[in-house]
Amino acid sequence: MTVLMSGGTGFLGLAVLRRLREPVVAVIRGRDFEQRGRSLARRSGAEVEAVEGDLRLPNWGLTDRQVDDLRGRVRVVLNVAGDVAWSAPWSRLAKINIDGAEQGAELARRLGAKLVHAGSLYVGYESGDEVGEVLLEEKEKLTKYERSKLRGEWAVARAARKYDVPSVIARIPALSGDLDPVSGEGGSGAKKVPLARLITSGWFKVLPYSTGARLDVCPRDLVAARLVELVDGTQQDLVDVHNIGQAAAAPFVESFIREASVAAQREPQSFPRPVRMPPNWLKAISLQADRLDEHPRNAAVIGLRYFASRTVYTGTGLGREVSVRSLVKTLGMPLHDDPPKIGSYYAGWPA
Repeated sequence: MTVLMSGGTGFLGLAVLRRLREPVVAVIRGRDFEQRGRSLARRSGAEVEAVEGDLRLPNWGLTDRQVDDLRGRVRVVLNVAGDVAWSAPWSRLAKINIDGAEQGAELARRLGAKLVHAGSLYVGYESGDEVGEVLLEEKEKLTKYERSKLRGEWAVARAARKYDVPSVIARIPALSGDLDPVSGEGGSGAKKVPLARLITSGWFKVLPYSTGARLDVCPRDLVAARLVELVDGTQQDLVDVHNIGQAAAAPFVESFIREASVAAQREPQSFPRPVRMPPNWLKAISLQADRLDEHPRNAAVIGLRYFASRTVYTGTGLGREVSVRSLVKTLGMPLHDDPPKIGSYYAGWPA
């Protein structure tokens, strides 16, 4: 059987392709789709057949004949595509994150296939101290990006219930590089990691954060492995919601900053000076930036809200322990030559 996949050319999509153990039909936008499909096959080692498409269109831009040819071959429609530009205009975010999600469910119906839709953990921002694996109400203080991803979830759920399409909504966390880097990929691939760009962009001399905030950042390869498990797994309900992340093991921002700050002693310009701020201030700044035009600097300011959230996204975890030091490494930040020493209180205990 075959997986019909969108988003294969993206940062997460490549890692997912490396773990799928069956042929993939990759929907790729643009006239160079065949060339990009060959590149995907070469970089991932997967068996990739590229087709030209567009998530904003019915059937993701596939013709009726293509859909007929795929029916009976495709067992899962896997939607990993999404517009993740936090400062993008609403019209663009809605076309990909909402309309594209709904079109994916409709396409799964026509193919008689299961749907796996990759969403975002942060649809649960401001939904309480603990966010479970359920569909959520839309809160007032969501950003445009978060709102578009949440409405995409509901679009999938409505279509699944209307057409009886088995659907999985997999909420994806912020991604770092790979915990086990792939040979030839240049280590963690940190230049592509949005969080690393946010922290080390040089736009800000300080890094605001709030005490008690949680940072559910996860290595790309572990998230991809969990996503493939959901592709291959069985479902409990017609619409299953899964939070992929570290859950209660997600580190506090202070722990991350402490490790990264120690690491930055080797390269002082690689890490801004941490500054503690009240969470309401950071959230207000983020919402103000969300009203500005699209620009990487505005996106960086919007992202500061994630250094002020105490929310824990419950789930089954990643199946592997990820230390804060490992996270710093997967973001491509320099590690200190020696791990941090144990504090003097414990060092004073007799052996």
